[in-house]
Amino acid sequence: MPRIGIDPGHGGPDPGAPGVNNYRESDFTLELSRMVRDRIVAQDGFTVYMTREADVSPGDASARARLMLAQNCDYGISIHFNAFTNSTANGTEIYIPHGETHGNIEGRIMPELVKLFAPRNPVYKAMSTAFL
Repeated sequence: MPRIGIDPGHGGPDPGAPGVNNYRESDFTLELSRMVRDRIVAQDGFTVYMTREADVSPGDASARARLMLAQNCDYGISIHFNAFTNSTANGTEIYIPHGETHGNIEGRIMPELVKLFAPRNPVYKAMSTAFL
């Protein structure tokens, strides 16, 4: 089974985009990353490595990628919430290496992310009031 690296964006001295009620992107990405990790492990039995489990900075994007490579991760998921003033900017992105053959992993992860962000999902409602 493939090994997945999850990188909760920001952390430590880089809080990322501000949310309502002083909720920071770094807190939110860590919380969501834990949910994604738990969902992936429960649904698919993947092995998951997290680049951070607390409010610390594992470094820039290159350092985070090196951490995942050092843990022999086949895929990396970096979670961010961007501050846009354009209301048409939305959605989820998954980038995979060209030619990968791990059984359509993006097709197995995306539906789980969609469930987390479904407007009727309590997780989505909690995130909407805290950050979105």
